[in-house]
Amino acid sequence: MNEIKDKYKCPKELLPEGFNYPKRYIDYIKLDNEEFDLNGFSSSIAFLWDKEIKSFLEEAKQASWLKKLIPFGSLEDELFCFAGDGSEKIYVIDLGDSPLKAHVLPYQNFYEFINVIRVANGLEPWNPL
Repeated sequence: MNEIKDKYKCPKELLPEGFNYPKRYIDYIKLDNEEFDLNGFSSSIAFLWDKEIKSFLEEAKQASWLKKLIPFGSLEDELFCFAGDGSEKIYVIDLGDSPLKAHVLPYQNFYEFINVIRVANGLEPWNPL
């Protein structure tokens, strides 16, 4: 299980000081992998692997505002990021925009965000115990 979680997290040394992945994100990664293994489908978000996150963060050093965002998933041309400041805000970057801009999404946390995505894709809401 730790292998699954670690595969979807950036190496700690590249993260902003004090940043911790939201617990619900870590819990959900395991569920998403189990749903895919059992049913052949997942929430439709492509969760980024550690190497993809690391690559983005290294490129983001060029733009100071990007350094504060921690990418975790993508859907078509949209890149979803956690706020690197420890808040539970989720940002979206439309990779088709030039110049790139980050927009905060209207969700309070990852739990609310992922359930909107799940329902939009015909899946039951996620209700962890």
